[in-house]
Amino acid sequence: MFLSRDSHTVARQMFVSDHSVQDHLKSVFAKTGTNNRSMLPARALGT
Repeated sequence: MFLSRDSHTVARQMFVSDHSVQDHLKSVFAKTGTNNRSMLPARALGT
């Protein structure tokens, strides 16, 4: 999963810019009420 990878690595693997990855993460954080990647799995599991 991409949660353990840094934004630059994810961007390279997906052929997008680092900025695009950061923008998508900000959107996910806003929609889930989280602040960082480490909080996402807990939120997804409802804990």
